[in-house]
Amino acid sequence: MIVSLFMFWIAAELVIFFPKLANGSFWATYGSLFISEFISMVVGSIIIYAVSKVVDLSK
Repeated sequence: MIVSLFMFWIAAELVIFFPKLANGSFWATYGSLFISEFISMVVGSIIIYAVSKVVDLSK
């Protein structure tokens, strides 16, 4: 939920400062940021889980 809040501000900044890059659409920019962040979190958690099976990360 916190990540979603920060993406709100990032999407707002992109729409304000780079309207051509963001196509002027806040919700499309927010949605693409949300999807990309979700994918990176899923992939990252899978990688960390696989590494934790081999390496003791509790130290």
